[in-house]
Amino acid sequence: MEVRCAQRRITPRGSGSPLRTRIAVAPAFPLDARIRRVTVNGREVRPAIATVGDIQRVETIVDTAAAPTEVVFSGDAGTDVYVDPQAIQPGADNRGLRVLSARADERVLRLVVEGRGGRAYPVTMRTPHRLGAAENVATLPPAGGLQRIEIRLPGRDTQYIRREVVVPFAR
Repeated sequence: MEVRCAQRRITPRGSGSPLRTRIAVAPAFPLDARIRRVTVNGREVRPAIATVGDIQRVETIVDTAAAPTEVVFSGDAGTDVYVDPQAIQPGADNRGLRVLSARADERVLRLVVEGRGGRAYPVTMRTPHRLGAAENVATLPPAGGLQRIEIRLPGRDTQYIRREVVVPFAR
């Protein structure tokens, strides 16, 4: 399944004279996303791809002139992980889940999380994969077309606990 991953229109502003400049366009994509094509104003270009932590940067250098420039990144979508922030009251302890790392490949999603022991935290994912079963992980009903899980952290509620959670992708 191919999706249009990102599209940007760059419009230089300035005086009446044509403006020439070089711009690096380098959006971040999940590690399991596959960028198959990058075009600048409809012409295919070869991007530089670099892994930086839990993301990949797909960079192309664009020479712009006075006219708008369209940069399109096309490929296969990857896995993004979202946690809704919890409101904190003044003077209260933070009890929300912290996602320290999220790395997906063809087989599994690896999360490193911190949260209070004895709690369960909902996590939302945009992914082309179907999620399998994992220890201390329950599947929740989808919301808005996105997959959801609940991560349960064993232990006491008195401190933050760090855990690696590995969720296989169903075949």
